[in-house]
Amino acid sequence: MSQRFLGFLLILALNGGFALCQECNNCERKIDALSGVVDGLVKSVENLRWLSQLNGETIAQLSFNGKLVGQNLSAVQRDLRQLLAGQLSIISDQKIVLESLTNSSRESTFTSCVDLRSQPSGIYEIRPENPFKEPYKVLCDQEYDSGGWVVIQHRYEGSTNFYRNWKQYKNGFGNLDGEFWLGLDRIHELTTSKPHELVVLLEDFDGNKTYARYDLFEIGGESQLYVLTNITGYTGSAGDSLGGVKGMKFSTLDSDNDTWEGSCAVAYSGAWWYGACHRSNLNGKYLRGETHEYATAMVWYSFRGVTEPLASNWSQHGFMFELLVTRMVSLQQQIADERAQNQDTMRNLIGIFQNLIKPNFTKIYNDCKEVLAAERIVKLQPEKPFKEPMTVLCDQEYDSGGWVVIQHRFDGTTNFYRDWKEYKNGFGNLEGEFWLGLDRIHQLTASKPHELVVLLEDFEGNKTYARYAHFAIGGEAQLYELTQISGYSGTAGDDMGGVKGMKFSTLDSDNDTWDRNCAVVYTGAWWYGACHRSNLNGKYLRGETKEYATGMVWHAFRGHHYALKSSKMMIRSMLTIFSVIIFLNVGSVLADTSATLAPLLSRDEVHGFPFELIMTRLQQLEHHIIEKDLQFDARITSLVSAVDNLVVSVDRLNWQAQQSGRTINELGYNGKVIGQNLTALQRDVRDLLARQQTLITRQELSQLALQGRCNATFDGAGRKYTSCKTLPFRTSGVYQIHPEKSFKEPMTVLCDQEYDSGGWVVIQHRFDGTTNFYRDWKEYKNGFGDLEGEFWLGLDRIHQLTSSKPHELVVLLEDFEGNSTYAKYDLFEIGGESQQYTLTKLSGYTGTAGDSLSDKLGKKFTTLDADNDTWDKNCAVEYTGAWWYTACHSSNLNGLYLRGETKIFAKGMVWKSFRGYHHSLKSSKMMIRPTS
Repeated sequence: MSQRFLGFLLILALNGGFALCQECNNCERKIDALSGVVDGLVKSVENLRWLSQLNGETIAQLSFNGKLVGQNLSAVQRDLRQLLAGQLSIISDQKIVLESLTNSSRESTFTSCVDLRSQPSGIYEIRPENPFKEPYKVLCDQEYDSGGWVVIQHRYEGSTNFYRNWKQYKNGFGNLDGEFWLGLDRIHELTTSKPHELVVLLEDFDGNKTYARYDLFEIGGESQLYVLTNITGYTGSAGDSLGGVKGMKFSTLDSDNDTWEGSCAVAYSGAWWYGACHRSNLNGKYLRGETHEYATAMVWYSFRGVTEPLASNWSQHGFMFELLVTRMVSLQQQIADERAQNQDTMRNLIGIFQNLIKPNFTKIYNDCKEVLAAERIVKLQPEKPFKEPMTVLCDQEYDSGGWVVIQHRFDGTTNFYRDWKEYKNGFGNLEGEFWLGLDRIHQLTASKPHELVVLLEDFEGNKTYARYAHFAIGGEAQLYELTQISGYSGTAGDDMGGVKGMKFSTLDSDNDTWDRNCAVVYTGAWWYGACHRSNLNGKYLRGETKEYATGMVWHAFRGHHYALKSSKMMIRSMLTIFSVIIFLNVGSVLADTSATLAPLLSRDEVHGFPFELIMTRLQQLEHHIIEKDLQFDARITSLVSAVDNLVVSVDRLNWQAQQSGRTINELGYNGKVIGQNLTALQRDVRDLLARQQTLITRQELSQLALQGRCNATFDGAGRKYTSCKTLPFRTSGVYQIHPEKSFKEPMTVLCDQEYDSGGWVVIQHRFDGTTNFYRDWKEYKNGFGDLEGEFWLGLDRIHQLTSSKPHELVVLLEDFEGNSTYAKYDLFEIGGESQQYTLTKLSGYTGTAGDSLSDKLGKKFTTLDADNDTWDKNCAVEYTGAWWYTACHSSNLNGLYLRGETKIFAKGMVWKSFRGYHHSLKSSKMMIRPTS
């Protein structure tokens, strides 16, 4: 037999051995995985057995407690009903006077607001004359020009989106207490039932007010596309920017009825009686003053042109209406508090039941490749040296699965313009839009080799991808440098390969190679060079945009002027070479065989000894395989036995669960009884609160009616409420007060009646960062925000209050670790606008926060557009706030809301003596109170 033939036989034998060893290794891995699952199940069964015993005791105790709770609730409910009966007898005595005030305005059917001129401004129900049968609610303005006006559109702060479709403009939208459109159907009913006039009240952002009035106004019905049939008799100071569209039909984004070849509603972001296209666009975008956009805003051409959006086109409500709203808001808050408390109680009960049946076993995986297809959000444990597991979203659908999603955006609900700390730790929701976190991405890519795929889609439904065979980033010490990005393939184009070696940049950490900060200029966070071809964490701008490169951009796909609809970045660990594992596992047997036979392959003949040697090696290989097979048999037998025992244990637990089920059913029934009692109790408490509040309001209104007054700043004896301290109400809330002379106008304020015996007017409140405090002089003068949320009361009001009589000041502060502190000053006063609201008086500090305000005594107030500090630059601009700055500050409570520790120096919500310049506080509350 020739040597080549023997060599061929040997190679076949070795290949067979390799194949068998490969199968052995596959079997070993599967058995290891199955053993792990069985071990976990055994632990779970043991835990369940222990929990089952504990459940029996707990359920019995809960059942007993439930009965006691039910009995106690019934007793409490009975007591509350008796209390309610007493309250009702008191309230019934007060009904007659109030009903005499309201019956005339509520019982009759009114055809328009003209019939209600004797009533204050507010929301009423009217019914136009035949043939219209259904009444509806409208907002009546009884202040402008003798009253009787129905408000058909109102805009003043941009909170309501007016870029709507035909159906919404037909039926109306918004809130009659805020911004709204009454509805074309209702406007048609009103204007066709009898002749109507129209007035349009406008105001710009500089405080200039104007009006346009038309003696005759009427629109057709839907069959006529709400054509503007009559608009004549113009008078006013705004100029006639509406008379020219007489005979035009109404157009919306989905119903183009204008005379232009394009859609005016789409081109100018509104809905109106357009021609080709417009001189007025009062339902356009709310853009706040001068703008580079042409004619897309809330425009009245003859007043401020087509590039000056208006601030408002209606006036404020009357005092009587404001009083009623104040009372209702207070009552709603009390009800909301009761509801929240009851919801917390129910959540706690549900949590107890869930904990009783929840197994104490959480699977931790090494890789998404090990995760079952049904599981999405799991815990992963990266390989050493990383010790802590992390929660990730696994994608098991794309290209056979096994992917960890590191970034996902698809609807713009999550803000991606964040700071370094947030990009380091991650943000968002794994079920929605999110960024996994640079720390986690580093741990994953540093533990083993990974590939990257980027899935993209535009707003036309076109999908594409970019895939990289190698992807890794460094740790925080390396500023999360993009250390590996190579092996591109795909259809999107390679817009990441060029930033290999670049460090990560955010709005507060500039690590790019440009002389400016790319993250700030292009509103994102990325591995920028100078600056980018991809910007997947940029602004969510929805398709084509005039903005250059600030959107969610992949340049090679749709360019710098197109912001994509979705992006999904995913990484997956790379496969290792299996043959290396084979050689390591088979070891000495195959290595020795190859080494011994190598010299034989150089001979032309093979004699008896080589045959024996080959046979010996093959027998060793066969013995090795048989030995492995026996080991597998033993392990599988052990595993089958463990599974059988597990089945028996599970059967026992099932029986115990059935027994527990009966008790749980009984407990559930008791829970329903408790729930019913809680609901009844909650209803009674709400009823009691409502009736008590109604009693207070009715008593006040009765006294006011008897004296012929409708001003909420007076009590029944004719005395003004000059401050929160003089109010008879002990409940914190929104009230109207009237400072002493020489100030004539009342003001609405938030009174704190709880801190230190109450009587405080809150002049500033911040607690969640929802309101922007980086504002101009005019806004700080007049105040901004929501008295029920974050707000600044206004320098004019603070001056009126503190100059009318001596006031004290308290500043309440809290950091993100829950530490609360305060600073109190016995005397506080500021000057008027002519003095730039100088801090004229501040003395008598006490407290625990440290005195970080007294150094501002004598200093003027500074904003981004009014530099009144003593520095050669503007402190308000430099430190992003508004305050009584020197050069510059030791407190900055109107600075940025930065959430705790920050690398940014002194720009946050800072009180230096409390947490220093590098900690931005969680909340601040500034309050003043008369000292006498």
